[in-house]
Amino acid sequence: MKSQAGAGARDIRYRGVKRAVVLAQYGPRGEIAGGEASQALGAEIVDLARVNAPVPVDGVEVGDPSLRDGATLVVIVQASVVSDPSGVGRLFAVTARPLFSGGREPAPQYFGAAPLVVRFAETPGGRADRARAINAVLDEVLPWRRRGEGRAAGLTGE
Repeated sequence: MKSQAGAGARDIRYRGVKRAVVLAQYGPRGEIAGGEASQALGAEIVDLARVNAPVPVDGVEVGDPSLRDGATLVVIVQASVVSDPSGVGRLFAVTARPLFSGGREPAPQYFGAAPLVVRFAETPGGRADRARAINAVLDEVLPWRRRGEGRAAGLTGE
């Protein structure tokens, strides 16, 4: 939601962020998979999240101490590959949610990006569709990627 101050208004919810970390969970529906596929998707998400980021962005795993750091924006990305209910192929589903407990007016964020679903295919076109879906959910939850609002200047404690 845009503030009345217009584009570029500071989002005080994220004031004080010094770093962002991505916790990616990837696996079949109802499971969290590890291994190469999960690590590869996590690396892809981190690379996409770094675009125009005013703070460092890194990937982390469950248990990383930075998940409790008050100056760290945690972005949880959940993705899975499921069978298409029509019986034709598979689908890639992804959603994301930001968590940040610092800031001038900290408040829990209960909801994140609406889940997006695209056809899953290990082809150049399928990988491009997956990247577009990941970018779309990141656009909804990363303050520096919100469309039409400009960079959130409050991120670095301004």
